[in-house]
Amino acid sequence: MFRTCIFSLKLQKKQLFPLIIGRRTITAHETAAVLRPFYFAVHPDRFGSHPNERSINEESLKNLHEYVDSLQKGNKVQPTEIVFFIQAFDSKGHFIGLRKVKITLASSDLRTTLTSVLKSCELPLDYLQTISAQKRESGIVNQPVKWDPSYYAATGKPNPYQQSSYKPPPQKTLGGWLRENISRIRRYSESARFLQGEIDKICEKLVDLIGMSGIHWDNIWGNRHYMGCLKTFDRLCTQQTHRIQSILKGRMVVFSSKTGINLHGEVVLGSEDVPTEWMTLLLSVKAYDAVLERLPRMEHELSSLLNGIKVVRGQRHQMMMAQQYEVLLNKILNSLRRCQEDVLREIGTEDLSHLELVAEGDSGPLALSSSGQLLIPASVPGSMAVKFIAENKVNAVIFLAKNERSWCSTYRSWHVTYRCWCSTYRSWHVTYRIWCSTYRS
Repeated sequence: MFRTCIFSLKLQKKQLFPLIIGRRTITAHETAAVLRPFYFAVHPDRFGSHPNERSINEESLKNLHEYVDSLQKGNKVQPTEIVFFIQAFDSKGHFIGLRKVKITLASSDLRTTLTSVLKSCELPLDYLQTISAQKRESGIVNQPVKWDPSYYAATGKPNPYQQSSYKPPPQKTLGGWLRENISRIRRYSESARFLQGEIDKICEKLVDLIGMSGIHWDNIWGNRHYMGCLKTFDRLCTQQTHRIQSILKGRMVVFSSKTGINLHGEVVLGSEDVPTEWMTLLLSVKAYDAVLERLPRMEHELSSLLNGIKVVRGQRHQMMMAQQYEVLLNKILNSLRRCQEDVLREIGTEDLSHLELVAEGDSGPLALSSSGQLLIPASVPGSMAVKFIAENKVNAVIFLAKNERSWCSTYRSWHVTYRCWCSTYRSWHVTYRIWCSTYRS
């Protein structure tokens, strides 16, 4: 292989030599050095008191840079004309005004282009001529050598002049992906179905044993984690059946990321907590009944302070603990009790029972949700909350009406779908009866 490479190089010797004695181009660093006096003469910072001329110079510099950059990369360029303004001085060096210079860029040679730019502005060409003389004396090529394909084959290097043999992978379709993964999908589906069956069995057993109203899973973890929590809870109930019966009878148990009693009175057990922590909560469940009884009274008082506005519990509050919600309501109540004068000034005696208010956490902003609910954080001063309600009550009514129409439209769509399904079912049933009758005869 090495002999083949040497032989190929000998054959290509006559072809390589003209390339080596070629003419060298000007580098990007040398181009910047040549144009430095030109940049100084037309720089936009020198035309601060002439905004129009400054903007023209900025745009022309951008076009010149793109043109020179294309020449350095060997790309084709289109002839263009650029305009610059330079400062004119008399023989004594006194400023006499601005001079307009038009430069036509039409050459595909970088050296010719630089010469044209400098001559148009009457700038010296000494440095450019020095570079040209050095290039002629050195005779060194700045361009890459084009080797014979056998050189790349012998050395294993990629041939930059050969078209890439890379083919993009075929685009996958849903049908193709399903065909490739159908066996795995069936295996996972069967495993999930079996696991769900085991979960249902344990839930039914626990509900019957303890007398709970139900068991619910509200966590980001999957069914395997749910199964582990149920088995742990099953062991705990088996060990202390009578005690847990007296606590959880008629209550809903939810496995979530926290442990406590949520604002709906459900017993929430943290999936990452140990059974000891669960038992500690269960022993104090009845103490939360007083908190749950206070919440509706506090919501009613908050409503009365804001002209009968409806206080609702948002969707994000499903797993908010009762004590946490009580603290939020207490903060808002204390704030509003001190600013009833603001309520009279901003809202007056207008009835707000058609609006909905949601008490938010300390970190939330004052906001109007897309469903028309007024989101009021507990950390906001009462005067600011009252002003926000007064400014957004009209938009809240509009959003509430849109949300109600959307729900009605969705309900009608579901109802039509249900009727179509019933009609299809009746059609299938009639067909089945006809088929059975035909089969008997």
